[in-house]
Amino acid sequence: MGKIYQEELKDLERIRNKELREAKRKELEEKYKNKALFYIKEGKKTNKELADYSEILIYFYEKEYKKALKEAFKFEDKTSWFYEIYKLKGDIHIEIGKEKENIGQLEEAEKEYIKAKEIGRSDVSLYIGLADLMRLKFKNYALRGNLNEKIFIKADREIENALEIDPQDEKIYNLKSLIFWNWANELFKYGKILWLFLKKQFYQLKKPFH
Repeated sequence: MGKIYQEELKDLERIRNKELREAKRKELEEKYKNKALFYIKEGKKTNKELADYSEILIYFYEKEYKKALKEAFKFEDKTSWFYEIYKLKGDIHIEIGKEKENIGQLEEAEKEYIKAKEIGRSDVSLYIGLADLMRLKFKNYALRGNLNEKIFIKADREIENALEIDPQDEKIYNLKSLIFWNWANELFKYGKILWLFLKKQFYQLKKPFH
């Protein structure tokens, strides 16, 4: 549930109309909040871990990030094998980082995603999430005057890892295109030779469908 929510949130970035984007965001929050409430009710009967995890998701959907992190740490102490909690902690740090334009929060998010990946190596959403996080990081560094190519390379590497797991997922190719477009835009701002970059990098984009 949390994975699907995050994927749909990423799709929102492609909606240029701000009012439409925010309306869709509220719709998603309500939709997944109601699902989480259902899982809490049912989970208390059969699966306490799922119920506890769903409660943390509700705090996350309601943007109560401090509460969500506090409960996530408690959950982690009891169920360290549950890699989704590390991903959720990473997503919480990302949202805090976006709100406060805090690179430190994005660094914390990366640490949590790496923990999650160590356990859930076959979960393609972890590689997608980490690639998108790297995209946010190089954009934030660029805003501060640091065009950090190493972070861009990390983003591309995680996308390639995702494609190894699921080479037919169109969303992965869409994110790859977004990452390259954002990086090209930063190069343009810094007066780099944009056409060389585009010629070299976009040519390498693989096509999922023929």
